Amino acid sequence: MQKKIIVIGGGMAGTSAAHHLLKRGYEVTIIEKNGRLGGRVRSEIHDGIAVEYGAGFITNMYSNMLRYLKEQGLSNRLCPYWSLPGIFRGGHVKMFSFANVFNARIVSWRAKFLLPISLLGPLRHWHAFDPLHAERLAEYDDASVAEHYRSKTGKEVLEYLVQPILTATFHWLPDVAKRTSEAILLFCAKALVVRGGTYLFQGGLQRIPETLAKGSSVLLNRIVIQVKKTEDGTYTVTLRDENDVEETLTADGVVCATTATTVLRIFRNLASYQRIFFEGIRYTSVSYLGRTYREKDVRGNRGIVFPPSEGLAITHIATLREPDTENKNSSVASVKASIAGTLYEQGDDVVLHTLTKGLGRAHSALFFGNPEPLSTFTWHWEEMLPIMEVGYFKRLKAFLAEEEKSDEPLVFAGDYLSSPFMEGAFSSGMRAAERLHTIFQADR
Repeated sequence: MQKKIIVIGGGMAGTSAAHHLLKRGYEVTIIEKNGRLGGRVRSEIHDGIAVEYGAGFITNMYSNMLRYLKEQGLSNRLCPYWSLPGIFRGGHVKMFSFANVFNARIVSWRAKFLLPISLLGPLRHWHAFDPLHAERLAEYDDASVAEHYRSKTGKEVLEYLVQPILTATFHWLPDVAKRTSEAILLFCAKALVVRGGTYLFQGGLQRIPETLAKGSSVLLNRIVIQVKKTEDGTYTVTLRDENDVEETLTADGVVCATTATTVLRIFRNLASYQRIFFEGIRYTSVSYLGRTYREKDVRGNRGIVFPPSEGLAITHIATLREPDTENKNSSVASVKASIAGTLYEQGDDVVLHTLTKGLGRAHSALFFGNPEPLSTFTWHWEEMLPIMEVGYFKRLKAFLAEEEKSDEPLVFAGDYLSSPFMEGAFSSGMRAAERLHTIFQADR
């Protein structure tokens, strides 16, 4: 008989799990609380371009995703992308151009000398990084990033290079970035070396989870209330639709691809090791301000980071010429500014004012003249990415070791089980599907 699987969560991890289960011959139903698939991969069309509200690009490091895109004939939608980095220091934006790499305008000579040396340690453990096996970083999970840069010069590297990059990339607040596990430096060091090409996805990244979900039954706008295991070994999943109508579905197995907070809410009888792991996961929040402009008014693709010592709440600004939804040429560019933290709780007006102020301080580095935006929009993520502080990878290793001993057809997927990139979410879905299939095969 064909086994029925329910996947809770229609983000990148959930749809990846669904796709790989379908390939194995299972009947799959995806339950998603929003009115769209993608989770924290969200694309919306503004003035003819797909603006990314969450994850923004794909790199050559995303081997599993790139393999999938090639299999599906979607590789032609990858549009090469590059961006000139910059930093806000001393009240001005300083771009990392060839000219100022070799002077002290951005950081001191000692700091520039220390940065590559400080990354040699992580690079010695090159083999430890694998999007499918982030638990291998457990043995390098004893100190924080701040402890890694203890010296006076190291503090300059931390404050003006490492910490802003962690905040801009992972949306971790500055104090959180300091407490982040030193193991995360291996992520960053290896990403810089093997990243290679960087690509935008024509039509928006949200098309990827939508394609992954093809062949599955998809239930949108459904909130899962509770998951229970029955006496005959199957599972019942109780959900509620947007009209508060409840229904119960039955499945032979479950893939839970939600945030950790949702796991704790919908499962009443978690094992102690599961509860310990999921209770230890926290998330960063982020608010965005997005605007579109005529491409000729924007100074090209730029990414500017804002150290906290500069006194601005804004953490990052990215400008880019996004590919058109129908072809690879467009006369429109997007500008996105972000704030890490819970400022969104104070309302859209406060967020808009704060982010607009940050844009104003960087105006001359972003625009030609004083152009008017074509459109303006704000959005918020209450739970954007998991925070990987000291001890995180050790807890992950212990959790996965216990999961391997279980023969229950209940598995978990998400970036908190791999790495805080789309590749991590995608790969965790692959791993969950394989794990569930192995369990069913053992029961035959």
